[in-house]
Amino acid sequence: MNAIALEDLSVRLGKRWVLARLAAELPAGRSILITGDNGAGKTTLLRVMATAIRPTRGKLKVFGLDSKQDTAQIRRLVGLMSHGSHLYDDLTARQNLELVARLSGISVDGIDQILEQVRLNDDADRMAGNFSAGMKRRLIIGRLLLRKPRLVLLDEPFGQLDVAGVDLMTSLVKTFQDDGATVVIATHMHQLGRSLCDIHFEMSGGQFKQVEEAAA
Repeated sequence: MNAIALEDLSVRLGKRWVLARLAAELPAGRSILITGDNGAGKTTLLRVMATAIRPTRGKLKVFGLDSKQDTAQIRRLVGLMSHGSHLYDDLTARQNLELVARLSGISVDGIDQILEQVRLNDDADRMAGNFSAGMKRRLIIGRLLLRKPRLVLLDEPFGQLDVAGVDLMTSLVKTFQDDGATVVIATHMHQLGRSLCDIHFEMSGGQFKQVEEAAA
């Protein structure tokens, strides 16, 4: 089964076509790299895949589900890390994860393990609003680990991270891959992205083409 199928998909924001007639089938269980300059449409494409933006024209299917008709079902299968944190700044790291668990009907028993996995166990009871950008990214990844989505969408996951943070993020991406999730990474860090992904698309002017399949 394909994780994602784009059928003549286009998105217009205002008077500008941000995505133009995209067509592709992305197989489940693979890792897909999307590169391109700023403004190429990478973020918009990931937001469309997450059903945060509706296509203006064309169709998107996620695991065979139609994005317009099956939005709620798709959102239960997809996890997105984007530029905005969408964390609750007035809650601690632990409370942020506990809230996600309750809303998703997930046991809270594994939260301590996840906090340790993203190296926030020493900061579990600090308010998320006091976290650095890198710490917030780790907490967002922790939220995704808790939900275990089948499709993981990561928009510039290595941005604003030091070397240790990049190494940790790389290991966490591999955790999703080991769990069998389909992972889509949009990044300008070509070399790092290529080391993690086996399918590569290059975006330009709202369109994209497959560059190559490379051994991850």
